[in-house]
Amino acid sequence: MESLTGRGVELLCLAVGGEHFHLLGRFEHSETRRVIGLAKLHAYHRLSGEIGQRRIWAKRSRSLPIRDRRHQVNVYAYIMKHRDGGAWTWSYREGLYWADESG
Repeated sequence: MESLTGRGVELLCLAVGGEHFHLLGRFEHSETRRVIGLAKLHAYHRLSGEIGQRRIWAKRSRSLPIRDRRHQVNVYAYIMKHRDGGAWTWSYREGLYWADESG
């Protein structure tokens, strides 16, 4: 979340599970894959003390454009449903907050 919002991505929701993640957001430019790659790298460095040198992300991500409002609502519901399977989920309704080392 920190890395994405810091790069101008408007996040609507996010789900991070044991095998993969999903996010719904608006990207300022067409470099979606690069921005997501930088966010994955940021998360890896934040977690490296806990996971050691293990690889946690696949090399590439796949992004799909939202076609219309109905598609957006369906994708949002699909992502948030991952909570039922044990994934960590976040929605814009919860606000942007997190705790970092400084406080």
